[in-house]
Amino acid sequence: SSWILWWFGDAARRIVPELSPLFGRRFVCSGSLGVLKPAPEAFVACLQQLGFNALSTLLIDDREENVAGALDAGLGGMVFKDPAALRAALRAFEFDLENDDAA
Repeated sequence: SSWILWWFGDAARRIVPELSPLFGRRFVCSGSLGVLKPAPEAFVACLQQLGFNALSTLLIDDREENVAGALDAGLGGMVFKDPAALRAALRAFEFDLENDDAA
């Protein structure tokens, strides 16, 4: 129901309050958008709220179905396996990794 989606979106900010100061308006819970991952519409709604372009956005998630939904929405995506694999993949995407001690 839409009430559950709203509650989850609101609860996320209370459950992990340290994320809001780090990400500000860029912290989006799909529940607050009225649609949940892995639906491609969840990613499209998030991009619209943030004003981001799908082609310049990368989703990193530990669930293959969520990455598949992001790919269907036009985002880049990768399944998180472990920190070393993530670091290698981010380098492949040409991310500048500050304080990357495993270079």
